[in-house]
Amino acid sequence: MMGVIDGKFESGYIVTVRMGSETLKGILYEVALGVHESKKSERKKRVAVHPKHSRSGYNFFFAQQHATLKPLHPGKEGEIPRIIAELWSNLEVSQKMV
Repeated sequence: MMGVIDGKFESGYIVTVRMGSETLKGILYEVALGVHESKKSERKKRVAVHPKHSRSGYNFFFAQQHATLKPLHPGKEGEIPRIIAELWSNLEVSQKMV
């Protein structure tokens, strides 16, 4: 079996295929993405375009304190955010500024 692409158009190809002594001419259509698949890819692209939210002083403080406290309190991951929140609430307003 041997085939040749005779032409291409928007949604497929015009082909000629030889099978033994027989010559077949026809059109092969490209399969379009399903409705759900194209919407998913569009959503992913739109999400990537959105700007990230700005981080607050608390976000920076939390990240720094979490990195410090995690090795000091192994196995107590649920308590670390409470400790950080308490440390934050004890800070003065001037120390909370980024």
